[in-house]
Amino acid sequence: MQRLGARQRLTQLLRNRLVQQNLVLFLGGLIAGIGGFVYHAIAGRVLGPSTYGQVAFLIALYAVGTGPALILIVVLARYTAMLTARGDPGVRSLLTRTVRLIAIPCLLLILLTTLFARPIAAFEHLGSTIPILILGFAVALIWQVAIPRGIL
Repeated sequence: MQRLGARQRLTQLLRNRLVQQNLVLFLGGLIAGIGGFVYHAIAGRVLGPSTYGQVAFLIALYAVGTGPALILIVVLARYTAMLTARGDPGVRSLLTRTVRLIAIPCLLLILLTTLFARPIAAFEHLGSTIPILILGFAVALIWQVAIPRGIL
């Protein structure tokens, strides 16, 4: 058996579909990271420390709020794959049950956002409660949108 040279091994590796897909994923994440860095650098300069701090707070809160949606997508994708592999037609009932189940935390989040929007806005020195309210509704909506994303 003949040993392959470095160039031949690299060519063979780059032809592998898994390597190609992971390379695309890596490059996409790298570009997104660089884009985020550039965005924050420009936004920090343009907005100034005070306003940028408010924007960064809202972005951080949004990032924390979308965490459960990402978990929900992965869990639902797993259950959907298991149901599909078994030939079980229970995907539709999984969708309706999950929508009903997730509606409770969504409504609770909207209620808590409405109740605590004023104290949060005052603590963060926001001029209005509207950004907090929009953020709360957006996170609740993302939780609901995660359901069909996980099932599809």
